[in-house]
Amino acid sequence: MYIIKAYVERIKGFYSILGECVDSYRMVKPRKPLARQIWEFLALSLHWRTFPQQYFQHRMFAKGNKLSLNQMKSYVPPATWWRISRRAHIPHNYSIICTDKSLFADLMDRYGLPHPGIILKYRGRRFYGADGQPLTDSAADALIQSQESGRLILKYSMGRLGRDIFAYDSDGGGNYKGGEEILSAKQIRQRCGKRPFILQPGVEQCESLSRVYPDSVNSIRVLSRYRRGQAKIIAASIRFGRDGQMVDNMHKGGLSLNVDLETGRLGKVGTAFYDTLSYEAHPNSGVRFEDVTVEHWQELKDLVERACHAFHELEFAGWDVAVSVNGPVILEINACPDLYLSQLTAGGLAAEVCS
Repeated sequence: MYIIKAYVERIKGFYSILGECVDSYRMVKPRKPLARQIWEFLALSLHWRTFPQQYFQHRMFAKGNKLSLNQMKSYVPPATWWRISRRAHIPHNYSIICTDKSLFADLMDRYGLPHPGIILKYRGRRFYGADGQPLTDSAADALIQSQESGRLILKYSMGRLGRDIFAYDSDGGGNYKGGEEILSAKQIRQRCGKRPFILQPGVEQCESLSRVYPDSVNSIRVLSRYRRGQAKIIAASIRFGRDGQMVDNMHKGGLSLNVDLETGRLGKVGTAFYDTLSYEAHPNSGVRFEDVTVEHWQELKDLVERACHAFHELEFAGWDVAVSVNGPVILEINACPDLYLSQLTAGGLAAEVCS
């Protein structure tokens, strides 16, 4: 029965991937001549010995795509990346430390690595302080009202893809409001139910990134590899929210572009997940991307390398880093992250991850 169930799940997964490829194909016109598409598709299939999903993800079939076949071969297919990730040794159940934002924050404190911090935790319909000690509802309310940050962020501890994140802004009178709702122990319990959440202070973003888009914390995804005691940064991509969204995630309509590893300067063109346009400037602020350099860039790279040593059990990791007015802070870690974002902005990474 288990074997049958596993095969059914694999078939469902394949049809889901096929559906995404068809959607991407339909979205993009004009395309290359069909004979050329078939030749490239077969060449990539033979090269990687798997379904070349990257051919559709990165729209290599588009008439305007200028990649040579050798350049296309440098893009790692998701199926191959999954096999590489499985071979990368991760101790049993270690990935929960990366998945659970509460546990991750505790480890960051233990290792002395900068992160936004935790005001309180909500788990099993109970409240706990950052020290893990239980709080009454009145104590939780008092803790919330004592905060000095302009914004507080309520996050689902096991959340992904920018989901289940709620922002509450200070009204200047001791309360934090999200729309018409006032943040309180009662309101958290009503919103979260039995699911675990954490409450964090908002990050006051550095001026250069706020100037591009001020409504979200525009985070930088840094892809790293740790081997034989050495940490190496492979690629860096920055994401920007838009159209009033408070999150920068591409699944929520955000824009993404490359960050030069040496200088911290942004690339010339940003792209979005759900359209085929290229953006040389942010559509809301009009700030040109190539005119922006990430502040504290060397400090950010040094921080990621320190974090790689601290979490040395992970060969590959994706670090989501925000740049505050006081320097970089690590928001989250992703064990063996999806390569799509990094390859979308930095190009094919076969030489970096397959060796």
